[in-house]
Amino acid sequence: MTTPDFSLTALFLLGLLGAAHCVGMCGPLAVVFPCRLGGVRAHLIYHAGRIAAYIAVGFVMGGTGAGMVGIAVAAGGDPMAWIARIQVILSLVAA
Repeated sequence: MTTPDFSLTALFLLGLLGAAHCVGMCGPLAVVFPCRLGGVRAHLIYHAGRIAAYIAVGFVMGGTGAGMVGIAVAAGGDPMAWIARIQVILSLVAA
């Protein structure tokens, strides 16, 4: 299953536009805390840990999505319908 180009473009633009939120909300914290604790070395450790956490979460979520698509295809169903149902269930649980 391939991802259409327009959705990759939309995801890129969403991430780019969401960066302003990160700069405004998380930027001051990312600058102040490591600087008070140990200078540049603490800064590098902080950001390396943050990036590693984002990579790990991305792998887990990507693997989960790929697994759901694989199960839907094996069962002969529409993968997008399966994912929509799971999103509704998770939304109800979260609410």
